[in-house]
Amino acid sequence: MTDRPAKGTAEHRAWVIGCVVEAARRAGKRVVEMSRDRVTFARIDTDEHWPCSGDYEALGGWARSKAAAALELDAPSGDEQPTPAELGERRGVQRDLLHARRLERLVGDREHWTDTLASRLSEAIASTPCVVRGPCTTTLPRSYDGEREVVVLLSDLHYGQIIDSREVPGSRYGWREAARRTAYVAREAAAYKPAHRGATTCRLLLGGDIIEGEIHGPSRDHDALASQLDGARQILTHTIAYLREAFSRVDVVCTPGNHGRWPHSMGRAVSSKWDGAVTVLYRMLEAVFASDRGVTFTIPITPYATWTAPGGAIGALTHGDTVISAGQPGRTVHTHRIADQLRRWNSARAAQGEQPIRALALGHYHVPLRTALDDGIDIVVNGCLGGTAAYAQGAYGIHGSRPAQVMWESTARHIVGDLRVVEVGCADDDPSLDAIVPPVVPIGGAFAA
Repeated sequence: MTDRPAKGTAEHRAWVIGCVVEAARRAGKRVVEMSRDRVTFARIDTDEHWPCSGDYEALGGWARSKAAAALELDAPSGDEQPTPAELGERRGVQRDLLHARRLERLVGDREHWTDTLASRLSEAIASTPCVVRGPCTTTLPRSYDGEREVVVLLSDLHYGQIIDSREVPGSRYGWREAARRTAYVAREAAAYKPAHRGATTCRLLLGGDIIEGEIHGPSRDHDALASQLDGARQILTHTIAYLREAFSRVDVVCTPGNHGRWPHSMGRAVSSKWDGAVTVLYRMLEAVFASDRGVTFTIPITPYATWTAPGGAIGALTHGDTVISAGQPGRTVHTHRIADQLRRWNSARAAQGEQPIRALALGHYHVPLRTALDDGIDIVVNGCLGGTAAYAQGAYGIHGSRPAQVMWESTARHIVGDLRVVEVGCADDDPSLDAIVPPVVPIGGAFAA
């Protein structure tokens, strides 16, 4: 091949294609089998000029040059109709060309942005170099010095429930686990942000299902109802006393659940929900601490309770089986349902001249959860203390859970501030917790002197 035409002309395109076709003929290959190196190696001494990279780039790159050569070689002449095999080969060339274009774009974009980003970062580092500083020697101010509460949500404790690990693999629950897990939560609450303890009080929310009750009828899966109430009294008395030593005040807010009903009260309690065994338990605890002005109790007969947080915001506590209904325990929590019901509740409160609820605490669902609604309301759902029971395994197919309780910090700025999910499974084999909540003494047993 002689004479190299000017790039960008039809003659140049025809010359490049002709060279590729000639190279394929010399190599005894089809054009689609040729590579750029094969074309280069096909040059002979009589070829004064031969395509190079610049020539291929003028046609859009090597892949396009090869495709154009293949189409030119296989194009029918005159009225000749291509055979099906020829049409298939031409379609293959077109697909190869399309794939090559995609690769060109991907590689080109990657190289472009890599080079651009590297260049810009180099310029930024050169103009504003990093300064390595030594250890901080200044005293950082406290983040908040106003009134604060540590809010401890205890619900779904199911005291008196018996979970046999042989029947429910991975779960174990009895009075020892109940006492130690509750003590562990109390110890975590007492150790929560101790630097601010002077301005901190404790609000203990007893959110229902404190005892297992007999909601599913007589069963070997729980202790006698009298034993449940007495064991719960022992555990919670020691828990409140421990918190009282750590905080200047402990305000206890109580609400019933669905497991604290009297055995004869079948079905869901939608009225007179307070008329249950758990209300008697709450009143017993109130009587125990009647002489301590640093411990207060709120035990309403409504199926919910409210409290005033630091700064005057209103919080509400209800178990979650009534008043607010939003799913299936251990399976679903529909936050949009909770939000809709809470907004209607606040509308009713506004009509009665009451402040809106800004935080809602729920139990019942056994799934720790915090949801911040766009209208500024915080929803906190608690876990459970015992874990998966035989009933949940058999009725709902729930084979595992992570026993946990929730606590958080409340200030005038944030009614639900820093929140911690306290997983309690680690407490079972820690005998040091017996100093906080001693082992439960069964009815008929003797307390230590």
